[in-house]
Amino acid sequence: MSFFWGAMVKIFFARDKTSANKLSADLKRGKLKRGYHGTYADDLQTANAEIVQKNWMNIIAYIVPGGILSFRSALDLCLIPYENNKMVVFMTSTYNKTITLPGLVIKIYSGDNKHFTEQIHPDLLRTNEARTLLENLSATRRSRGIKTV
Repeated sequence: MSFFWGAMVKIFFARDKTSANKLSADLKRGKLKRGYHGTYADDLQTANAEIVQKNWMNIIAYIVPGGILSFRSALDLCLIPYENNKMVVFMTSTYNKTITLPGLVIKIYSGDNKHFTEQIHPDLLRTNEARTLLENLSATRRSRGIKTV
């Protein structure tokens, strides 16, 4: 089990069976609330969407291990407004997938997640400056006013 600090909120991640069992027990006792599979917070008052948006780097590093921030997310290093009061973050990994969390959509595109990267967080990389600029010049389609791949 590990945690990260964010605005006085502890975020816990179930990294193995033992920590998952402990976190699940704490959830049942009302000490924690669940945000997404294997992610918990000790702040029972704040909305899950707000907790996710304030702690997004820690959370996406856990949910998409080996994934890297890419496209506009790598350039801006912030969440991008999306639809229905949600935000979006773009990542590259070994698969295509869209993951929806409270307040956040993670768009994962299949691609090279090993080369031309730089560390920005203990468990998270982004594309380096040259690659980021090239990615953001790529042909795209526009949807809801944001650039998508």
